[in-house]
Amino acid sequence: MLSVAVVVGGIGCAVALIPRWGGAAQAQSVESGTHMTPTLAALQQTAPREAAASGDASPTSVEEVSCSLGEAARAIEPGSEGPAVVDPLTGKPWPDSQVYLVSMHGHFVIDAAAPRGHPAPSGTVLTIMIEASSGLVVGRSLSKSSPDLSSLGKPVSTLQG
Repeated sequence: MLSVAVVVGGIGCAVALIPRWGGAAQAQSVESGTHMTPTLAALQQTAPREAAASGDASPTSVEEVSCSLGEAARAIEPGSEGPAVVDPLTGKPWPDSQVYLVSMHGHFVIDAAAPRGHPAPSGTVLTIMIEASSGLVVGRSLSKSSPDLSSLGKPVSTLQG
């Protein structure tokens, strides 16, 4: 399992890229050419499940955009390029992988190790990256501000809100 975490400037934003095996989104994929892509229904199940696992089963808004992992990283933290890792399955740079970037507003707490005497990381915006060919959640960001999904120049869909 690959795990990369980046702590952003002292504002308590963290991005974690963690491949997870299995999940409802993978089971509800449709074949498109040579790739399996999650359906809108799968995204609509994955986002609330991730929100509930992070402490808020009813986020106030949920938006998504389809983009590359590198574009998602830049939307979450301007100037970032994403991990400089090669996807072992495709041989392509991981930042070129297609993802769905989903941003949710609510009150979230990530169950993660925190320094002794400090609370678990919390924030009002949970952003997840869902790998487009498998439907697996490959990254999370928790912060107090929203990434500007419209800055990617791609259509932004409202899943809830």
